[in-house]
Amino acid sequence: MTQQDIFAKQHVLLKFFFVLLLITISTILNFSDLLISSGILVISFFIKPDIIRNWGQVLIRLFPFFISLFIFGIIFQVSFNLQALLAFRICYILLLSVYLISTTPFEAFIADTKTSGDNRFIEDLRFFLLATFQFIPLFLQTYEKVTSKTKLSFSSLGSILQICFNKIHEVEKSVNESTDIIPRNFDWISNSHILLLSAVNLILVL
Repeated sequence: MTQQDIFAKQHVLLKFFFVLLLITISTILNFSDLLISSGILVISFFIKPDIIRNWGQVLIRLFPFFISLFIFGIIFQVSFNLQALLAFRICYILLLSVYLISTTPFEAFIADTKTSGDNRFIEDLRFFLLATFQFIPLFLQTYEKVTSKTKLSFSSLGSILQICFNKIHEVEKSVNESTDIIPRNFDWISNSHILLLSAVNLILVL
């Protein structure tokens, strides 16, 4: 197993609850503890440099947002420490989001959320989520293709939706074919990485 395989072999649902746990913890940590937690995450994520690289690209794109945030803070006389803590928490949440998205292949999501099929509601919910995950990229690609040729208007938006709806059957077929993917075994070595990080961050709360 290569080092980068650690993230790919982690259970999707465990990663989701890990990210949810750390986001919750980040709302109660003070600045110094949040800095420690961020440092631990960044060091552990260096196993897969793409996580840090993508996170940096997201922060660069959101730089105008952070500038606006501090400007509004000055206008409404919000203390700089509070503004800095809020901005840092946003960066922290973005880091966790990039980690979750960039280390969760679509096939892994399918395999780890596959059930025995006994619960109709869960199966329908899973089908809806899988279809949504495939429909969103389709919509974005169609949007970029149409808007590159013409300005966005009600007419062009209608064309985008029409093109997407015409391909819904392809999405449905793809999701149905994904049911053939075999569920993955729980890899204790890879998932221990998540459990260890969770324990360390819980200690910071105590």
